[in-house]
Amino acid sequence: MEPPPLTSPAESPVVANGAAARHLDRPPRYNLLIIGGGSAGVAAALEAARWGATTALVEPRQLGGYRVTHGEVPRTALLAAARAAHQIRTSSKFGMDVESLDIEFAKVAKHVRAARQAAAARVRDELPLGLDVIEGAARFIGPDCVQVGQRTLRFHRALIATGSTSVSLEVPGLATEDRTTESSVYDWDELPRRLIVLGASAIACELAQALRRLGSEVHLVDPDETLLPGELPDATQFVRSQFEREGIFLHLGWTPRQVERTGAAKSLTLQRSTNRLKLIADKILVITERRPAVADLAIEAAGLRADDAGVQVDDWLRTSNHAIYAAGSVCGREHAGQADYFARIAVQNALLVRHRRAAGAALIRYTCTDPPVAKIGMSPREAGASGLVIRVQRHDFDTACDERAAGSLEGFLELYTVAGADRIVGAVIVGSGARELAWLISAAINHRLGLKKLAGLPLPASGPVAALLTLAQRLAVERRSPAVDRWLNKWQAWRRS
Repeated sequence: MEPPPLTSPAESPVVANGAAARHLDRPPRYNLLIIGGGSAGVAAALEAARWGATTALVEPRQLGGYRVTHGEVPRTALLAAARAAHQIRTSSKFGMDVESLDIEFAKVAKHVRAARQAAAARVRDELPLGLDVIEGAARFIGPDCVQVGQRTLRFHRALIATGSTSVSLEVPGLATEDRTTESSVYDWDELPRRLIVLGASAIACELAQALRRLGSEVHLVDPDETLLPGELPDATQFVRSQFEREGIFLHLGWTPRQVERTGAAKSLTLQRSTNRLKLIADKILVITERRPAVADLAIEAAGLRADDAGVQVDDWLRTSNHAIYAAGSVCGREHAGQADYFARIAVQNALLVRHRRAAGAALIRYTCTDPPVAKIGMSPREAGASGLVIRVQRHDFDTACDERAAGSLEGFLELYTVAGADRIVGAVIVGSGARELAWLISAAINHRLGLKKLAGLPLPASGPVAALLTLAQRLAVERRSPAVDRWLNKWQAWRRS
């Protein structure tokens, strides 16, 4: 069946960006139609404007998506407040005497909401002129058209950037009104005195530590035996030790069985083998896995395929319908951290003749706990599956005087290089400065800069970067041949004569 004609400008639910209202002489198809106004969608709109494409962005809720409203932006603001409280509380190691710390959580909540509002306003201000922002939910009704409400929009190319949604966790007795999700944490005006966190993922650990530092009694529960599943065991041990020092109660390997109301509070029964344990809390914070948001798109009408990991794409981020691309966490969890990066690649591939591969990039997975944990590129197991023989080099931060002077004694850099070659393929970093060092290593991998070239750059020989320079110097000495050693010895002997 032929889809209805393109909606006329007068009928279209368009929110014009600034003074750039939709022109009456627009072509019958958009060069690019972006579905989803989160971080990937906004990045795609900016990239499309760079290439002069006629572009529309369809979003049913607030621009900026989950990241701005209930994700990374308010979480970062909350973590910053918690970090400041912890630094004041532990400042005695620097010779300061702080008798008490009075935290007004209502003011913390105000700070978090202000950060969210500022980020939302910034997203609106950064949208390119001429972009059509269409409010509503899009669903495919053909290989080159979508329906938004009662209107039909056609496109030459489309980008799916709808992100992900949380997976519901079912625990007997845990009613909808009794559970708290990350989305509602940032709307709290009062801090719960006792809190149970269900989950041990990065977000669960970040929130558990932050809320503990702000004054809650926190119990973290997960059926898995370890924190941060998927991370290096040595890395998770550092985080676990810090949690225990800060008074977070860890119930790892315990399965939630039953939730009951005890007056205004809630009780959670846990089971491990034949043992049972009951916890009492004022709130239960449920942090579950997230899954790609494709259920309402009717992707089968456009000839697209999806599985549990998300919309299936090739190395150029094309779907099975080569007029439609996808980027961000809708393509899988590994794309979530660098949604903007993948969105820009997808737009370039959609609009330009020259195609750019997305596969093979060294991605960063960063967990903002204290100490923070960063994973870059491939692990030794992943590299081995690609046929590479990997050498593991490690530098412990507590051996360096600059980290000791800064009061940050714990952590390490574990670097993965190809055996016999100066090629970095991955790394794991734990400790202060992990984020900055992760970006440096990621850039080195993506631009094929080995340790030798990194050591030749004007990098600061202090902080976490010093660890990278130490490994570079160690590698340079180890790779020096016996002939070079003999020549250097003769040269230095001649210089002394």
